[in-house]
Amino acid sequence: MATPANILIRADSSNLIGAGHVMRTLALAQLLRDRGAKVKYLCRSYEGSINDRLTEQHGFEVVSIKPGDERSDAIQVSSNIVTQDTLVILDHYELGLKWQQAVSEKCGKLMVIDDRYQHSIQADIVLNQNWLKETNPYSDLIPTNALALLGPKYALLRPSFAEK
Repeated sequence: MATPANILIRADSSNLIGAGHVMRTLALAQLLRDRGAKVKYLCRSYEGSINDRLTEQHGFEVVSIKPGDERSDAIQVSSNIVTQDTLVILDHYELGLKWQQAVSEKCGKLMVIDDRYQHSIQADIVLNQNWLKETNPYSDLIPTNALALLGPKYALLRPSFAEK
């Protein structure tokens, strides 16, 4: 698959939820940027967020998303989709199927990073980097044509942590 030219990453960090979702997307964001993609983060500005760090230390543009329900969040994300081939990457527990359906109508492809396999997912690509008890626990949760990237061989590790 060719690297899309425009990539939007939807993830949040705060004192309450931590920074794990944003940090695990950082490895992917850096790799995609190195391959020529324009990567932008869409994040809420919660207390304790690492949004400034994404900009100052890693050079990514961060667009602030106003707090709201799934619908208003999806509208804000959709307004940042600049071309039909935009890839949107979601790493967020609170944005579920309704959000995914709304955003997937506007973007070229939607990728969901998941580690719970408990809910239906409407995405073109699903990534779960954890050890799995079943071969594909998503068989009834994702569209049949979705690409499932499952297991530790798809771990999102920044180069400083990855073994070469």
